[in-house]
Amino acid sequence: MPPIIPVTSFTPVHGSLEAMRLSFPPAAVPARRVLRARGAGALIVTAFALMGAGCASIVGKATDRLATNLGSAVLNADDPSTVRDGLPAYLLLLDGLLEGDPDNVGTLLAAANLNGAYAGNFTGTDMARAQRLSSKALAYAKRATCIEEAALCATLEGNPDDFAAALKGVGEPERGKAYFQQAIDASEGRNLFAKTLMAEFHARLVFDQDLHDRLLNEVLAADPKAPRYTLMNTLAQQRAKALLESGKAYF
Repeated sequence: MPPIIPVTSFTPVHGSLEAMRLSFPPAAVPARRVLRARGAGALIVTAFALMGAGCASIVGKATDRLATNLGSAVLNADDPSTVRDGLPAYLLLLDGLLEGDPDNVGTLLAAANLNGAYAGNFTGTDMARAQRLSSKALAYAKRATCIEEAALCATLEGNPDDFAAALKGVGEPERGKAYFQQAIDASEGRNLFAKTLMAEFHARLVFDQDLHDRLLNEVLAADPKAPRYTLMNTLAQQRAKALLESGKAYF
């Protein structure tokens, strides 16, 4: 006959020992039953641990999807005024999501994109605010890069002169024009904002009115709706109208 062990020596997985005593008066039960109960308790603890890890993974993926979908919805919007009025709340939402999951690359990239979009298009003449949001966007982008690409991360943290050398072409009109054209070609012509910037910062620089007006008229004649370019294209068309008007006095 197996040895007898008091039930009060069993430590339950859930609930207090006092609750067990109230539910089951002191008695004697076979040792193998206690061991079986302890084994079941261990399995329960293990199962909950695995469930916790699984839930964390599911929450992380859900957060990633939310951030990605949010970014796509904003970039696909064709009403800049609605985006301007509503985007600050979503920027705070992304900040909150990153507080809980700071290494989520998808959320970091969405936050970088949307902070950059707001800084470049909706801060008006408030240059200090634009600078703050731009710096925030860059910081998020760097964090995402360092998580995904350690080698590139080291470069980002390197000598700033390396970046200055890479950007040398900004002050050289023909090289600058080539970079604008690369941006246009890479988007298969869908990035209308690149054409607007090319007109403003290249054609005006070299006083090429024909190129200036041609680029801007192409922007105005194009359909602004394109996946992930709709918002920027809509803004590009608004800017193109203003540039065509101001160009009459510029050239």
